[in-house]
Amino acid sequence: MTSDLFYLRSIAVCDRSYSTRSMIGDLRSTDRELRDAARLLARVRRAISIVCGLHANGRVLVGATRRVRLALQARWKAPNNADFVHFGALRGLDFAKRHVAALSIGRFELPSGVIDGFAAALGFDDEDPEATLVGLDLSSEARRLRMRNGKDITIRVPVRTDRWGRIIQNQYREEELKQFVGRLRPVYREGVAPVWYAMTNVLPSSIVWDHALSLDELLTCESGGGFIGRHLWEIARRCEGILSPEVASTTCSDLVSLDMLVETFGAEGIDLKAGVSMPSFAATGWTRVLWTDGVNKKSAAWVAAHVEEPEHKVAGLLRSARFDVRHVSLEQSCVFHGDSKPPDPLDVLFEGEKTDEQEDNDRAAIRSRMLALQQRDGGRFGVGDCGLLLTRSVQRLKVSVELEQEMALAAINHGRRLEDKLEEKT
Repeated sequence: MTSDLFYLRSIAVCDRSYSTRSMIGDLRSTDRELRDAARLLARVRRAISIVCGLHANGRVLVGATRRVRLALQARWKAPNNADFVHFGALRGLDFAKRHVAALSIGRFELPSGVIDGFAAALGFDDEDPEATLVGLDLSSEARRLRMRNGKDITIRVPVRTDRWGRIIQNQYREEELKQFVGRLRPVYREGVAPVWYAMTNVLPSSIVWDHALSLDELLTCESGGGFIGRHLWEIARRCEGILSPEVASTTCSDLVSLDMLVETFGAEGIDLKAGVSMPSFAATGWTRVLWTDGVNKKSAAWVAAHVEEPEHKVAGLLRSARFDVRHVSLEQSCVFHGDSKPPDPLDVLFEGEKTDEQEDNDRAAIRSRMLALQQRDGGRFGVGDCGLLLTRSVQRLKVSVELEQEMALAAINHGRRLEDKLEEKT
């Protein structure tokens, strides 16, 4: 099926493979490779927060391999409007037909030995059976992607060189990505077209693409009509769909101060005083809640459409941050699209994990370790792509520690334990 039949906007994040090994490593990974994987995992978590923030008017489908999904969700409170699935378990799922966006991470790739087995079974009676490719590297071929503006771009895609192997690889890899985006039911959709963000360099050539970005561009939205502060949507996630300088200065003190938040919000066009709409970067599903304190000072917060009882939620968070809240009012409500996902075995597993508490405990413990390192070795604190950053010199070498990278490293290890637990049950 070609995308000519799809009612869909598609955005390719095709600067790398986002393979399972690059995201979480494996038993052969060195310590350096594992830390690089943790940093990529932390950045992909940021991408999830951004997509869910830009599409706060509905639910967002997030898909990856099962092992990557376990690491993404482990010890991390995902945005409230995110629903997670994994490749290989997509067929028949109908709950996402009203979701407003989808984000796929990586692709479903069978091991060469498995593909060889299928190829041998299918081609055993060929006049000239093909040799197996176990232990051999895939070749790289140029693939042309059609863009909505009429232009073409070319990417390099790893492919099998044998006929049966290529057919089977395509059936499990490219077709699984189509299965994923098919959960949005893009053939039968009406109204506003859903958006698919595909994070991989293996993209189906049958899809017409609206944009092609790198992860860096997505994290800063440099191609989206305006620069978004690096931490705006991370703040929205950690504050449960609330954008308020007062709340964030307490909840996200490792990222920004109150003065920095006011400046950041202003730079994004989020005027907390004037009655203006959400800024020009096309985020949807946000509305303002106005509140006054004990001295009748008026302030405002932005609230995502998925937040239930927004006035009560904003007042509760402000009071927890020790602000004297006297009156709260919602300017207007937003329509929220999408149906809740029926829980699968991984959802049931994470329901008993208390991921919000685990994330808070990990953040506090790692901040304490970073502070101890700074007191012992010196160094400077700052804020990098992965949150709080400590840069220090060790034996004349510059060494950096990033908070969210360390949290992702703990999540990778915890995800492996969860995988073992799932294997024991099956």
